[in-house]
Amino acid sequence: MPSPTTIVGCLLAWESLLTCWCQDKISAEVKLFWELQVEKQDILKEIRLLEKRCKLLEKEQTEMEDKMCLKQTQHILNATRETVDQGLSLQRSIVEKFKKRALDEPYASCESPKRRTKITNSDIIAVSYSESNAETDITEDSDIVAGSHSESNAETDITEDSDIIAESYPESNAEIYIITEDSDIVAGSHSESNAETDITEDSDIIAESHSESNEEIDTEVINITEDNAEIESLTQNERNTREKLLEVEVLGTIQDKERKSKEDHMSSVYLAIRFFSFIGIETRRKVENSLNEDQHAWLNTILKKQASDQTEEFKQYVGQFNERVCNRKQIPTLVRKSFILGRFDSYYYEDYDIAHQILEHCATRLEAHISYESKSSNLERTFAIDTVIYILNRLFKFHQDVLDSGWIELTTPHTKKHKFDGLFKVLRTKLKNQVIIVVEFSNGRKASSTKERNDHVKLCRNAMRILNAVLQTIPREKTRIYLVQFVNSYLKIEYLIRPLPSVYLLERFMCTKVPETFDDFEKFSKDMAQLINWQADVLFTVKEINKIPYTAGNSNVCITPLEDSPKKDKKATKKVNDSYDSYPGSPCP
Repeated sequence: MPSPTTIVGCLLAWESLLTCWCQDKISAEVKLFWELQVEKQDILKEIRLLEKRCKLLEKEQTEMEDKMCLKQTQHILNATRETVDQGLSLQRSIVEKFKKRALDEPYASCESPKRRTKITNSDIIAVSYSESNAETDITEDSDIVAGSHSESNAETDITEDSDIIAESYPESNAEIYIITEDSDIVAGSHSESNAETDITEDSDIIAESHSESNEEIDTEVINITEDNAEIESLTQNERNTREKLLEVEVLGTIQDKERKSKEDHMSSVYLAIRFFSFIGIETRRKVENSLNEDQHAWLNTILKKQASDQTEEFKQYVGQFNERVCNRKQIPTLVRKSFILGRFDSYYYEDYDIAHQILEHCATRLEAHISYESKSSNLERTFAIDTVIYILNRLFKFHQDVLDSGWIELTTPHTKKHKFDGLFKVLRTKLKNQVIIVVEFSNGRKASSTKERNDHVKLCRNAMRILNAVLQTIPREKTRIYLVQFVNSYLKIEYLIRPLPSVYLLERFMCTKVPETFDDFEKFSKDMAQLINWQADVLFTVKEINKIPYTAGNSNVCITPLEDSPKKDKKATKKVNDSYDSYPGSPCP
C-alpha cells in the first residue's frame, strides 16, 4: 500500500497536468477567437467596398439614364423642328406654285378675287396639280381636303359642317389663307397624269410626293400659315418672345405626355396647342423664367388690367364691413346706410350705387325667410337669376348703349351649336354684334368637380373660337374675350388674349363668393373694388373695339385651328317625376 506521501505527490502531479492542459486549451480557443475576429473584419471591409461599388454603379446608371433622357428630348425637339421646317417649305412651295399658276392662267383676271368654299372638319389640305382632269372626293368628318387645279375642268365635292378656305388670285400675287377645325397636315401631290384623291372618315395623314421619290410626313401642323404676313410683320423682340413661349409650350407638352396626367383639364387634348393658363403658378413660373427683362415688361403690358377711379364715398361704404360688424344684427343697417350728402348723381357715383344696390340685394336674400321644403336654391338657373344675373346686369346697366346682354340658351355665329347661359355683345351699327363676355352657370350651388372642369373647358374652347373671329377685324393687342363661370356660389372671371400668332394666354381677373352667410360680406365687400375694375376693363375693351373703322378687315391673321369637341353618346331622356316638389314638366332645371 502506497504511503500518503506518494498519494499526495501523484495528486499534485495530476493537478499540474490538468492545469497545463486547461491552459493550453484556453490559449487555443483564444487564438481561434481572435483569428475569427480578424476574418470578420476582413469580411466587413469587403462588404463596405461592395456597397460603395454598388452606389457608384447606381450613380453611373442614373447619370446614363439622365443623359439618355436628355438625348431623347433633344432628338424629339430636333425632329419637331425638322418636321415643322418641312411643312413650311411645303407650304411655301404650294403658295409659289399657286402664284405661278395664277399668273400663267389667261383667265385668271376674269375670275372673282375671292372664292369661299366650305369643307368638313378637315385636318389636312391636299393640293394636287395635274395637266389633265383632277377629281377630289371629300367625305364627312374627314381630316384631309384635296383640291385640284388643272387646265381642264376641276370638280369638288364638299359636305356639311365645314370651315372656310379662302383662295385669292390677284394678277401680281396669289396667297391662300386656310382656316380649318381639325387641321393636322397639309399635303400636296404633283403628277403629270390624272390625279384622284379619295378621302374617308377619320383619316389623319396623306402621303405626298414632290419629286421622283415619295416623301411622307407624319406630324401636326401647329400653324397652317407660318409664312403669314402677320408673322412677317412682327418686330425682332416679338419674334424672340414668340419663340421662347413656343419652346416653353413644347417642353411642357412633352412632360405632360411622359407623366400621362389627365387630371389637369387645361392640358386637355381638346384645347389649343398654344394655350397658356396663367391661373396656375407652375405655368406662370415656367413662362417668366424663360423671358428676359424686356420680354417681362412686354408680358406685363399685355396682361395689364384696367383700374377705375373710385370715389371716396364708394371706399367709405365698402370699408365699413369688417369682421366685427359682419353679422345678422348689424348688416341690415350697414348695407342701407347712405354716404351721399346733397344731390345724388347716378353717373358720378356709379361705383357707389352699384356696390350699394348689390350688397343690399345680397343682404335681402339672407334676411328673407324661406321654407325648408323649397328647393329653388338648388336649381341652376333659378339660383343664377337671383345672384349672378342680377350682379352682372346691375354692373353694366348704365352701359346698355354700347353693350348688349342676353341670357339662357344663347348661341354665337362662331361657336357652332354650343349654347351658353349668358352673352354680352358690343353693339356696332354696320358690323355684326361682337361677343366679348361668355357666361356659364355650372349648376349654381351644388356643382361637381367634373361639371366645373367640363364647363371651364367649354368656355376656353369657345372663347378661343370667338377670339379667332374677332382678330379678323380688331388688332391683337386690343382684343380680349372674358370668361365668367358661376360655380358653387363663386363668381370666377378670366380673360383670354392672343398677343402673338399661335400664342393664347388665359389670365384670372378675379374670384369672389356671392354671400351665402352674413360672414361672407367682409370678403365680398372688399372684392367689390375688383368687380368695378373689371367693369372698367370691359368698357375699355369696348371703346377700343368701337375705334376700329367699319371697313377694317385683316385677312392676314395667323389663326391656330381648334379641333371639334368629342361627340357625346345620346342617352335616353329621364322622365320627370310629377311627385317632385320642384316644377314638374319644366324644361328648365
